Amino acid sequence: MARTALHDDQIALGAKLTQFAGYELPLQYRGILEEHGAVRNGAGLFDVSHMGKLLIEGRTAGVLLDRLSTNLLAEVPRGRCVYTHFPDDHGRILDDAIVTRLGPEEYLVVPNAGQRYAIREWITHQAQGERIRDLTDSHCCLALQGPKAEAMLQEYIREPLKALPPFQGRFLRIRENRLLGHVAELPPQTLDPLQEAAAWIGGGRYQGISLGVLVTRTGYTGEDGFELFPPNPLGKILWRTLLEHGAPLGLQPAGLGARDLLRLEQGYLLSGQDFDGSQTSLQTGPPWVVKLDAHSFVGRLALLQQKAQDTYLRLVPLRSRDRNIPRHGYAILHQGSPVGTITSGSYSPLVGSGIALGYVPQELTTPGTQLEVDVRGTPAAVQVATRPFVRLGARR
Repeated sequence: MARTALHDDQIALGAKLTQFAGYELPLQYRGILEEHGAVRNGAGLFDVSHMGKLLIEGRTAGVLLDRLSTNLLAEVPRGRCVYTHFPDDHGRILDDAIVTRLGPEEYLVVPNAGQRYAIREWITHQAQGERIRDLTDSHCCLALQGPKAEAMLQEYIREPLKALPPFQGRFLRIRENRLLGHVAELPPQTLDPLQEAAAWIGGGRYQGISLGVLVTRTGYTGEDGFELFPPNPLGKILWRTLLEHGAPLGLQPAGLGARDLLRLEQGYLLSGQDFDGSQTSLQTGPPWVVKLDAHSFVGRLALLQQKAQDTYLRLVPLRSRDRNIPRHGYAILHQGSPVGTITSGSYSPLVGSGIALGYVPQELTTPGTQLEVDVRGTPAAVQVATRPFVRLGARR
């Protein structure tokens, strides 16, 4: 069972651990609902270092990723983060990922932990001279999420974070004097591969940066927030420092339980659950992630054929109309007959009812459509809703 570089710190904070995607990870610290509330009202800090970190380099790196991706990547500006799907030859989703263009010939691909090796091998198999470096084990990923995230992180970053738009990334300089004297704990510095790849800072070339970190304004919660990609030694220091300084302001460490509820309230997909290798991007959406008419990519012809036939199930948001909570694997019923399956479900304290995602035929996808879910042999009323379930005032 793999562990992230922050495992000992998580134990010290009283984390309750669970197994996920081959890792032993925190399910919760103080409680799922408390951590959920901290993110929605203040800020939460997640260790998501189990997520893959694949650095793709080469003159044709963008062309390679365009060929493997449903979205367009080759011509996006440096610093841009793009959500995309990687399909197989039949158009089925291998994984979803966020891809950040770091430099003229460098891209950072962040796939899900469970599909990290599959995506790495898929890209490697399709490569034609491009270099693929797996930084997953050498780099942390810290997700600072919530309406107070910017103010908390700004204490440690020299550049103004207000200048970093949603779905943009930069290699930013750290205020070393804010790291609680931990800088001496760092090993002798070598050039971070991400710093080497992102050969710019706010539009200018690097000029003797002593300490920095790749920061993207991205997340999996719907809130404003950031994902930081430091090497492991620096990641440990940032984790400890952020929590120590942020605690009086309401910052809490948060685990997978809160993360899952937060993403479900936004209708975000969970790899291996909302798609499991048998669904396509047309089924899951969102529609803007598939640029069918803009470029040629692996699986495109299969998606065009599927779109022409128009007989496929669609993933829809569902909301309970009683106290029952739809759960993963429950059958969706229409007029007493099974028509689909719940993929994700939970109770949302903000919605005040059970919420879920599930697959149904196209004719049952209209918001307000009345359906039922088989809850251990008892039909429970649900209706098709709209995504997101919880609308936020976040910048993204």
